[in-house]
Amino acid sequence: MFADRLPLRSLWLGLAALAGMAALRCETASLTAPAPVICTDPPAAEAPEVTAPTTLDTLRARAERQYRAGNFAAAARTAAGQGTNVVLDIDMQNLAEQYDRLAANWVVGFDETALATDRFVALREAWKLDTVLGGAFTDELYTALASIAPKAKTAFLDAGDYASAEVAANTVTALGPR
Repeated sequence: MFADRLPLRSLWLGLAALAGMAALRCETASLTAPAPVICTDPPAAEAPEVTAPTTLDTLRARAERQYRAGNFAAAARTAAGQGTNVVLDIDMQNLAEQYDRLAANWVVGFDETALATDRFVALREAWKLDTVLGGAFTDELYTALASIAPKAKTAFLDAGDYASAEVAANTVTALGPR
């Protein structure tokens, strides 16, 4: 008996809903006096930012970009997965440790107030790590090593550390003047 009325009722409800949505987009100029209806476009909603799910590959790529930008500490944090719920494999853990060690050695190696011996050891370690990570800073590290190696050689000789003095001398010879 009511089966024939149900589709008609659904149609009326649908039309009422559409009219209500249309009314939300229109305003009247005055609420007391009859006035023309002014329809406005709805404000443009900002599209939600769509981000790809974080994976080991996206973490690795982001850390690589940060490394190439010279932000080694941020690359270490990214490779360690900080702020994500990604389960890291042993390679990513090692990568994070390498970026972290590079950051620490970079700070010591380029600290003008540090001892020449400490700077030399730190720059050599930074150079090794940079080579493993892609060699983006080889020229900068070579220049710094070439300038500090003679001072480090002298300091190692004065301290009686002949093996380290030999390494510093070989570094001077290998890098030559730059």
